[in-house]
Amino acid sequence: MDEPGYGQHFLWHLARIGALQPAGTAPETWQPSPAWVALLGHAKPVRIALIDNGAALDHPNLQEPGRPCLHQPIEFAAHVQGTLYADDPDAAVPRFDRLPAALAQIGIDDPAAFFDRPLTPQLGDAIHGYLAGTLSPARIDLLSPSARFAAHGTCCAGLLAGRPEPEGATHRSPVTLPYYGVNPVAQVIPIATVYSPAYWPLIMGLLYAIDRGADVILMPRAAEDMLSPADYLAVWGEDGKPKLGEDADPRGNGNLTDAARYADKLLFEELLLKIAAHVPVILAAGNSGQSRLEYPASLAAPDNALITVGAVNSLGRIASYSSGQADGPTVLAPSDDREEISNAYFRHSDTSWRARRLDLSAVEGWIDAVSDYSPYGVLATDIPGPYGYDASTTSDRDLTEDRLPASVIADRMGQESLPRGLYTLFGGTSAASTIVAGIVSLIKASPAGKDLDGHAMKQKLLAISQDNVPLALDALQAADEPD
Repeated sequence: MDEPGYGQHFLWHLARIGALQPAGTAPETWQPSPAWVALLGHAKPVRIALIDNGAALDHPNLQEPGRPCLHQPIEFAAHVQGTLYADDPDAAVPRFDRLPAALAQIGIDDPAAFFDRPLTPQLGDAIHGYLAGTLSPARIDLLSPSARFAAHGTCCAGLLAGRPEPEGATHRSPVTLPYYGVNPVAQVIPIATVYSPAYWPLIMGLLYAIDRGADVILMPRAAEDMLSPADYLAVWGEDGKPKLGEDADPRGNGNLTDAARYADKLLFEELLLKIAAHVPVILAAGNSGQSRLEYPASLAAPDNALITVGAVNSLGRIASYSSGQADGPTVLAPSDDREEISNAYFRHSDTSWRARRLDLSAVEGWIDAVSDYSPYGVLATDIPGPYGYDASTTSDRDLTEDRLPASVIADRMGQESLPRGLYTLFGGTSAASTIVAGIVSLIKASPAGKDLDGHAMKQKLLAISQDNVPLALDALQAADEPD
């Protein structure tokens, strides 16, 4: 990896975890730290399964020479068995061809018995079809919808494994940054899941991750924590049926008393815990600011291997939105912040419109209070054009044809075809958990960490982390040095 000799302050989150350090006395000039160089110097290729909403395959900072660093993407939305699209860079690679062996590696020696449950019929059929070798993903002759809907996953992919655009790129863009993820030599497996109350996308995503041999699994998203139908009816039911009228649960619908969907949830939880014992699984703590971890991070316990991640701002203070402080996430990592004035936090920006309209005279001690709010977010890769977080009015794509116009392919350097909105400020425990997943992938890529299972990885992170202090590479390096 080339050592940048110019200002890298836009990657402050890498400096916060000890990946970058000041370069001599030059202001705002950064260079890779010895700890990061040592980890990358010994790094072997690792695969990080990103169970989110996909990632933009054509982002210039997500490329290896000649191809994306995003490998074997799949989508679990339209079809339970998964969907592959025309721009799949690994279209010829078989999928789900190693599932029985992968299940055996996590202790499921009799898959037929393990999956013999009253599941949602389509889910049960897909699992048994893949186990029997009679099913394959659906193929659609269109470009992947990740170019429109995968802004969140694209941010996470860049934080994980972003890298400067390859020098030999055919259509090199003049507007890309020398951007680096935490592990810029890792491969990312984008697993797009639909955001719905269903559990089958998460189950199929987990199965695909182990089938593809993922070394690390990241799930920077939440899911619904469904009550059992019996418990739901005990709270929101009458005579064995959901209440109607003004006293009804506002969320009430058939999904909440669906026994098959609840069986799917139980399978998701059991499968997640089994996989996490063997492959490190990193979960976001949640962004509601509640005292307890949000689902599925709430499944974490001292006796299991799930790794949960909370957020701190650039000042090292717990982000006001970061959930689970009563439970205690496994580790913390850098992210953004949120303005809040409450019994727990005094966070406000003097320059924000909210602060200019606040009357703080009713807040005890407000005159002497010092806000520890930070306005900094984490810079991440974004979908170019109108569908990213920082949407622009122009795009590389001719959306009427849903493919790159010939003129753009011929001359991507033309002013009319420059990619816009390649970056955005990102945050939440999604960003924090992604940064930790990058660190875990560096550990797995090292000779000392390649054989660590999920339990051992969690214990290693707990051993080197400190209360209310984000995880740092120098502590990791010190822990690996012989006494």
